Amino acid sequence: RRAPTRRADAPLTRRHAFGGLKFENPFDDRPGATVGRLQIALANEDMAATRMVATCADAFEKDRSRSALPKFLADVATELQRQADAWLYASASSERFDPGAVERYAHEDAYETLVNFEAAKFEVERTPSAADLEQTAAGVRGMCVVTLVAAIEGDRQDIFEGAAASEASLRTALRTLAAASGVRGGDAIYNAEVLWTPSSADEALFKDEMLLDFPELLAL
Repeated sequence: RRAPTRRADAPLTRRHAFGGLKFENPFDDRPGATVGRLQIALANEDMAATRMVATCADAFEKDRSRSALPKFLADVATELQRQADAWLYASASSERFDPGAVERYAHEDAYETLVNFEAAKFEVERTPSAADLEQTAAGVRGMCVVTLVAAIEGDRQDIFEGAAASEASLRTALRTLAAASGVRGGDAIYNAEVLWTPSSADEALFKDEMLLDFPELLAL
């Protein structure tokens, strides 16, 4: 399995990149929080899906601004919409936390549990650049699974509920998640993680193995 490497400035306790930047207790108006996951399996001919995520990751790694993480989440969600013709399977889940639970950091626990659950499916953590993939991707077939995990301000279960029921629902979920990532310059996104496999042309992911590792995926 392949997954992104950890960001240099992320906490050492985290296994994967693209997290650990928010969670600043920005709950003055006690909005509560939602932790959700969108997961999509799509055709990956010539590593097109992998290269798409790698390109977004390259841009993210070069951006040290406060808005880099929510922008990365929005960029991947938007690019996934553009590859709708390649969608094959999807799944979604979410959990809502009231302000009292947020005060006890229950949303952080749920977020970390969900990220670690997904990260445990990966055997190797590395992220070849988009340029590296361009040189090795020709002729590669199979699928790519992209997982978006986010902790979002307020009750945003509307983004995730029923998202895997149809292509139209999934398109709406991705569009709404991208929009939520831009609220107040990205401050509505408390934390986020993007994981994908394969990240290298060295391995291809096919249906039987994919469904074994990601049994929650449903055919679109």
